[in-house]
Amino acid sequence: MNHLARTATFVVLSLFIVRAQSPRFEAASVKSCKSGLAPTVGGPKGGGGRGPVSSPVTLNLPCQPLRFLINLAYVISNARPADGGPEPLLEGGPGWIDSDRYQIVAKTADAVPRDVMNGPMLRALLEERFHLKLRRESRDVPAYVLTVAKGGLKLRPSDGTSCAVRDPSQPSLPPGDKPWCGLARGSKNARTIQTELPGGSMAQFAKALGLSGRIVRDKTGVTETFDFHFEYAADGADVSDVDSAPSLDAALAKLGLRLEPTKVRREFLIIDHIEKPSEN
Repeated sequence: MNHLARTATFVVLSLFIVRAQSPRFEAASVKSCKSGLAPTVGGPKGGGGRGPVSSPVTLNLPCQPLRFLINLAYVISNARPADGGPEPLLEGGPGWIDSDRYQIVAKTADAVPRDVMNGPMLRALLEERFHLKLRRESRDVPAYVLTVAKGGLKLRPSDGTSCAVRDPSQPSLPPGDKPWCGLARGSKNARTIQTELPGGSMAQFAKALGLSGRIVRDKTGVTETFDFHFEYAADGADVSDVDSAPSLDAALAKLGLRLEPTKVRREFLIIDHIEKPSEN
């Protein structure tokens, strides 16, 4: 066998292996939520029931904007960047991917882990039914690093009594009245942003600060955990009123922390092509 023939055989075999290793749903229904009945897969037509719930063999994603479904498949269900940088950001696409909602019900032949259903299997389904085509692009974007201020840290380490340590084998709800350690809870209105983070690390606090739209990376070098009760003025809010929340910089200064501007490399997922599916 000559070199060209060997190369062609290798390419064909490689494509076969990749396709064989890419899990796909055995049956799938994609329907607009404008339709009256919930879609079913493999069940009686016109049954009018609520449809299947999610299980080890069924993925049920009811009435979600397509942009959310794409984010679930390509961003949320993927591993975080190895360098701890920001997750990819989805860009582009027509307006209907935010306004139109779709229900997806899909079944597998055998039990499949949830992250596989939400990730590679959902990606394959979106590419097949919506003819979705994405391209990746990297850019430098504004960001911040969280550091300890000149006067030093003004926080006491957590004593561990304010929260419950998460045990993956236990139910999803925390025991008693205690929240999970390291899990941020926040609220936001036109004037203030509040964050509660019991038993949280500096890396988790930096991530919570990033929920307001900023990219924040922890560079404090602090390894202890703390009980964060944090409130600051929303962007554009008037901080001159004595009753108003302090600015973000002032609120961080009270904790002995500060943000320093920087730039980080961020990956973008750009929608090059997408079509509305024919309902099935």
